Parts: sequence; structure tokens; C-alpha cells
Amino acid sequence: MRVHRLSGMVLVLLAFGSGAAAMADNFGTGGNVFNIEFVPISGATNPTSGIPAGSGFTFTGVNHDYRMGKFEITNDQWNKFQAAYGTVTGSEPGAYDESSLFTGTNVPTNNVGWLEAVQFVNWLNTSTGHHAAYNFTGDIHTSNYTFATWSPAEAVNGTNLYRHKDAFYFLQMETEWVKAAYWNGTALQTYANASPSDLVSGVPDPAKWNYSPSVGFEPWAVGSGSQELNGTYDIMGNVYEWVESPSPYSGGDGENPETRGMRGGMWGSAVGALAVADRGSGSLSAEGAGSGFRVASVPEPGSMILLVCGAIGLLAWAWRRRKRAIRCMILGLAASLPLAVGVAQAVTIETVPVGNPGNTPDTRYATPGYGAVSYAYNIGKYEVTAGQYTDFLNAVAKTDTYGLYSTEMDVTTHPYGCNIKRSGSSGSYSYTVPLDYANRPVNYVSWGDAARFANWMHNGQPTGAQSLSTTEDGAYYLNGATTNAQLLAVTRKGDWKWAITNEDEWYKAAYHDKTSGLAANYFSYPTKSNMLPGYSSVRLSKHYVAAKR
Repeated sequence: MRVHRLSGMVLVLLAFGSGAAAMADNFGTGGNVFNIEFVPISGATNPTSGIPAGSGFTFTGVNHDYRMGKFEITNDQWNKFQAAYGTVTGSEPGAYDESSLFTGTNVPTNNVGWLEAVQFVNWLNTSTGHHAAYNFTGDIHTSNYTFATWSPAEAVNGTNLYRHKDAFYFLQMETEWVKAAYWNGTALQTYANASPSDLVSGVPDPAKWNYSPSVGFEPWAVGSGSQELNGTYDIMGNVYEWVESPSPYSGGDGENPETRGMRGGMWGSAVGALAVADRGSGSLSAEGAGSGFRVASVPEPGSMILLVCGAIGLLAWAWRRRKRAIRCMILGLAASLPLAVGVAQAVTIETVPVGNPGNTPDTRYATPGYGAVSYAYNIGKYEVTAGQYTDFLNAVAKTDTYGLYSTEMDVTTHPYGCNIKRSGSSGSYSYTVPLDYANRPVNYVSWGDAARFANWMHNGQPTGAQSLSTTEDGAYYLNGATTNAQLLAVTRKGDWKWAITNEDEWYKAAYHDKTSGLAANYFSYPTKSNMLPGYSSVRLSKHYVAAKR
């Protein structure tokens, strides 16, 4: 028996950690919350042969997708990290206060050594449930806290001994940095400009990038200049940026493991430092007025999206008094992606963290109560959209073995559908959604559909038939399960990355007062209020209400 689809089932994906168009990941708690925005960098195109890109360095491409920090790390982000983390091992006491030029909240943090930068990155990982990217021995926060390499079994691809294979956030290898800065899809540019009009007499316009010819010879707030080739800002100028990779020995003969590379130039640089051919370097503990960094991450956002359904107040009020878990939910993802027939695109998710692990449950309506979760996690900020689900279908449903598509999604079949349309025949199905529906929530999805979507995310958004490598294994071992009895027997696996929220995870994210720590303080509504929320008749008229009891 096929599981019945309801109009407006609310599916929420959930992931440990944080976790993108530009996307933002959230970090910290209380007064030390901040976010980092990322832009996607595709591994799809690369040069057919190596391209010289600086003394001793040849760019051969990057075959994997990843995300690059949109901006350099700022004073505000660094100071909030430091408040949460404690003493940063290194020569940091003189950082951030060298002169009045470096004290602005959104000015890039400077005087940061490589060892200090990777402690920031490690904290991004460990504070969001991921593995540390960089290996240290000794006692944290002390002078004997020492950097060490990983074993081949622990390292990325077994070869990059600096980065752990399970890390979510990291400094970029030099190849990753260069691709994000200069690769235009067919060649390396000399500069990271997005348009020829950004150049003046063949060099970056000093009004758009902060380097030596600029007025003032001082850093500016990140994002003050022009957007660059692949969506970043200030990858040229402002501050030099540390990379993960060692720099070459003098003369370019091999790599010196006691140093690390720096790229991009700074506010005091001549224009040559902004070019693809320029390479800088420093020792692991070296600091300078122009040394900063930005962060990269793996392509899957490690967090998830919380759905707020149409007339959420009344729905929530009723839901909280139900004695059983709701098994049907609306897919929650963020980002507007252009859609093309037959083309699957990377799905990215903006998320929010849910902290206070070990909180007390809400026992007002039932015993033992709802909302107690013993671990930190992230939940989606937005609903999964029809555009996101269309990408999923184009990736795995050319032959729709397990019925991930419902004809009721098409408004010609049902007026409240999300308007995903299917064309072609089995084996060559393709899916599209009109642009004015692409950012509306997907509906007419079953719990089984949601679990398969979660598995697809868990597996890195592969393309292919619905199989154990795409939709049938991952967070859930489905292996063809479609009936109620089969799906009720499915449970979440211990090594999940993406999953459907259980009732306590959903309840906590929706109602728990995070400012109350572990106490059992819960709001009546997910608006952080005990007052019945209103609704917008305009939004209702546009079918934004997607939940139905």
C-alpha cells in the first residue's frame, strides 16, 4: 500500500553541525552569535592541463565542490569566537589593537598567525558537532598546544595530512583558493574581477579594491568594494589571506612544512600582489598588520531548515496537544536556484543552531513531555522549496521507481499543488517548476519521500537511479520500503548527517526559550510568544499555507 500524501505535509530536514547563491552558517550562543556567509564553488570545470600560477605553483584544478567564505573573517567574528573559546595559543596578545585602523567591527581581523586561524576553524567544527579539521597535541589554551599532521587514514583523500577527512570547515588549499579567486570556468584570469569594466588601464580599479593606490592606506569593512568573479569580496586586497598549503622553499624546490602560503595582497600592496601569479608566505606563528583569513567548507550545509507553516499559530496550538508524532512534514530548504529542464543543481540550506543540550522537557501537556534533546543540532531556517525538490527529482527520478513525484504537485491536477511539472516518459523523465513557484514550499510529499530526500542529502546529492547509493540508504535504510508497515519499521541510523526531525527535536526548535538555558521554559507559539499569532490574508491567497490536519 502506497503511503497517502497530504496537501501540506511538513517535512523538515535536520543535521548535526551548521550548515548556501550565498548562504550563511550560524555559530556561537547568547551574546556571541555570529554567522559566516559562503558562496558555492563548482568542481565541474577545470583546465585540461596545468597552468602556471606563481613561482613553483601550477594550477591543475579542483574536482570537488566546496563553499568559499564570501568575506574575510572580521574583528567581530574573531572576538566572539575568542570569548567562547578562551585563550588562543599563539602570539595573539598584540592582535586587533595595533592601531585605530583595525578596531572596526566589520574590519577584517589582522595580526592572526596560521596556528591561530586554524584554531578558529577547529572551533567552528567542534562547536557545531563536526570533527576538528586540524590536529593538535598537548593542552588546549596553553603554550604546549602544538600542531601535528594526521595519519593517511585520517587525512582528506589519504594525502592531505593537514586536514581531517571528516572536517566540515577548513582553510583552503592553495588550489581551492586560486580557483575561487581566478577561475572563470574556462581559464585563470590575471585578476579576480567579475567584469572587464572593473579594470582601469588593465588593473583593478582602486575605487573597487583596497590596495596601495586606494585613498587612506588602511583596511576597510569587508564587502565595501566590488563583488568578484565567483561571488567573493576583498579576495584581492584588504588583508593577505592564509591558505592551508605549505609555501615553497626558497627557489621553489619543494614545499617547506614550517611555512604556509598567503594570497591576495593587502591594503598596502602594489597591484602585482593582487594577481594570480603572486604568492606570499609566512611561518606558522607569523603575524602581521596585513595577515588575515577566510574560511571554506564542504558543499552540503551542515544544518537544516525549520518550517513555519501558513496559519502556524492555530496549527501549532493543536499540534502541541496531540499525543502522537506527526510523520508527514513540508520539505525545508533555502536558496533560490535557477531551474532548467533535466538539470540537477546543488541544493543548499541555510540553518540555525539549537543549543542547550540536556534541556528539561515541557510536561504541561503530556508525561514525560516534549522537547528534551541531549545534544546540540541545527535545523533548517526555511521550508524546502519546490525549486529544491525539482533539483532532487532531476537528479534521481528519471525513472521514478518509488514515486517521489506526485501528479498532484501540478496545479493543473490540483489547484493547491506546488506546480512541479513532469515531462517525458519513464527512463527519461524531467521536471521543471515556474519561477514564481520555485521559492514556495513543496507539498504532496510523503514521509517516505522525505526520508529519501534526506538520504540523498546525506549521500552528497548524487545523480542516478533510486538505489542504495542515492535514496535507499544513508540516514535511513529504506531499500525499497513504501508501505506504511515497512516505513514504520525504519529508524534513523547512528551516523546520520541529514534526517527528518524527531518530535523532540522539532518541538524544542519551535517552542523552547533558548535564553532560559536548560530550564523547562516553553512558549505557546513558535513566534517566541504566548499570544496567538496573526496571519496575512495576502500570503494565504497565494497558497503559502501548506499544512493541513
